[in-house]
Amino acid sequence: MKKVLLTVCFFLFCGFVCAQTEHFTFKGLPIDGEEQEFIEELELQGYRRVRYIETCGNKTVNENVLSGSFTGRDSHIKIYSTPISNTIWKVRVMFMHNFDTWKEIKSAYEQLVDLYDQKYGSPTLVVRILNLLVKKVMEMNC
Repeated sequence: MKKVLLTVCFFLFCGFVCAQTEHFTFKGLPIDGEEQEFIEELELQGYRRVRYIETCGNKTVNENVLSGSFTGRDSHIKIYSTPISNTIWKVRVMFMHNFDTWKEIKSAYEQLVDLYDQKYGSPTLVVRILNLLVKKVMEMNC
């Protein structure tokens, strides 16, 4: 029974993913174009390149990272592209601020949730695991 349920869920998920008609965007730019063009457009918006080298085992890779402000916070934007066609498939935002307490993390999280609720509207189904985690940690620290 579990296998049948998992199989049905898998096919439903695949159907929903394939039914997506518009691409995701970042700062108004579609996340499906050529990497160099995407970087140039972000530089026009005020982002600047940062030297970022990542080491994985004995392999060293230069990463495409830009620095700038995202949602009013200093951030690094890491751009992922396919190795052959250089087509972007992922953009990751890393906030540069280090949080010292759970209270700061929760506050930053709630600000982002409010920002996205204003931009996209409140979701019909809300699952906020972080709120539950913070509540448990606060209870343990008291």
